[in-house]
Amino acid sequence: MTSFDLAEVRRYITDLEARLDRCDNGEGMGCANLDAALRY
Repeated sequence: MTSFDLAEVRRYITDLEARLDRCDNGEGMGCANLDAALRY
């Protein structure tokens, strides 16, 4: 069983939101990689 620290989850979500915001602005291949990783 895996458990997650709330602060760790919040940091992950904050980073993910920032990356998604950059993708909304059309910033290159990083967005394609992020999209593929999220689909995985």
